[in-house]
Amino acid sequence: MSTDAKETERREGGRPRSLADAEAALLACEERYTLALKGSNEGIWDWDLATGKVFFSDRWKEILGYAPGEISGDVEEWKSRIHPEDFDRVMAVHREHFEGKSPFFEVEYRLRHKDGTYRWILGKGACLRDPKGVPYRAAGSHIDITRRKETEERLSAEEGRLKAILSALPDMIFRIDREGTFLDFHTPSPGLLALPPERFLGKRISDVMPPEIAGKSLRLIEETLRGGEILPCLEYRLPIGGRLSDFEARFARSGPDEVIAVIRDITDKKQAEEAIRRSEEHLRQVRKFETIGRLTGGMAHHLNNLMTVVTGYCELLLGRIPAADPIRTDIEKVRQAGERAADLTRELLAFSRQQVLQPKTLGIDRFLRGLSGALQDLAGPDVRVLVTAGADAGAIRIDPDHLRRALAQLVSNAREAMPGGGEIRIAAETVGRVEPVEGIAPPPTGRFVLLTVRDDGSGMDAETRGRLFEPFHSLKTGSEGLGLPSVYGFVKQSGGYIFVDSSPGRGTTFRIYFPRADGPDSRDGNPPPGSRGAE
Repeated sequence: MSTDAKETERREGGRPRSLADAEAALLACEERYTLALKGSNEGIWDWDLATGKVFFSDRWKEILGYAPGEISGDVEEWKSRIHPEDFDRVMAVHREHFEGKSPFFEVEYRLRHKDGTYRWILGKGACLRDPKGVPYRAAGSHIDITRRKETEERLSAEEGRLKAILSALPDMIFRIDREGTFLDFHTPSPGLLALPPERFLGKRISDVMPPEIAGKSLRLIEETLRGGEILPCLEYRLPIGGRLSDFEARFARSGPDEVIAVIRDITDKKQAEEAIRRSEEHLRQVRKFETIGRLTGGMAHHLNNLMTVVTGYCELLLGRIPAADPIRTDIEKVRQAGERAADLTRELLAFSRQQVLQPKTLGIDRFLRGLSGALQDLAGPDVRVLVTAGADAGAIRIDPDHLRRALAQLVSNAREAMPGGGEIRIAAETVGRVEPVEGIAPPPTGRFVLLTVRDDGSGMDAETRGRLFEPFHSLKTGSEGLGLPSVYGFVKQSGGYIFVDSSPGRGTTFRIYFPRADGPDSRDGNPPPGSRGAE
């Protein structure tokens, strides 16, 4: 060795320069490794599988709340702290790797902290094998993921609550972008969807909805994205499951280019509103008829008293005047006018429900069969009258003469509505409730005999139907307009209900409900079999 080399070796403590460089490089490497571990915040472990001894880094111990000297280097220090519910799963993951079934292992589980609580750990590692493939050493890291797991649990709980809320809502919810493309949806029932999901997801509103509805929806979406406010709802109607359903849609901005559309089925609401409207209209009609009835009843009584005087004096005069006297003809005309006025007063009393009734128990089937001939004569040769009533149609307690007049009035009206001929169908049956029930609150209970009179005539519009039972509102030229009002009054005075269904060109159907009576007495007011009845 030269003198210079010896001097250099002496100054560096007797070490060759190459060895010093290697130690310096190793020290720098260890520093970088230590710094990297601190930066990663990971706890490091190194396990000698043959001896069971483990090196636990200070950070590994710190994660579990221990100081550097408080945990020994034994594998049981780790195993004893694994949560009992996680132990078998963790061991299975390690065993699978040691058996060569996976290139490394990674598992999330809980380790017991010094204070008795548990920390969630993400464990990663791998093993070294000898030339025969037998593992002899394993090393890896532990990362504290407790905060992440707690956040995940909170998010999962929030998601569960949100799903519960959505499931409890009757609304369908759609996520839609600015162009009107369906991105996602939620529905409490698949039956509410007009189309299956594969028919609308990823497609635009204009591709799957009628043009008018799609246009209005796109305008509301644009306005919502521009203003960010929930705008007035859009109401529309679609066929769902074989029936027309009503919906309302509300839009709310959920992002710069997305909205949430909340869709609610309001079919039942619309039907309830319509039922209320009809009920209120029916109530107004009933009150109007009650007012008119009281007025006409009072007028009828006074008019009847006056006509009694007129016809009485006409009879006295006719008894004193010879048959050949020319003035006799004039007096007879006065008497006839008085008798007609008396008939009108009876109809007014019928409408006001103040006429004198003589109710009897009738078997409705036998009564209609006996009356069918007279009704056919009244209808004329161009109109066919069909009567259908079985023996189980039931019995009613009613005045038979007034019922004959009511049916004759309905047949007469039907005949006038069919100038070219047609068919009138009269039927009777026992039913358990009144249909329709709008305007009747509460609906009447018990069993009823439903008497139906249906024709193929010209029908009526809504305005005419609304005034059908008003006095002096006649459908026939030359009529006083008291026929149908008297039928209405008779039905109501007898404890029944009357409804009319009609539309232009589709005929008219009168439905009359009378309370069913038990034990019909065929001797009281029933025409005998084969009789043509009386008008």
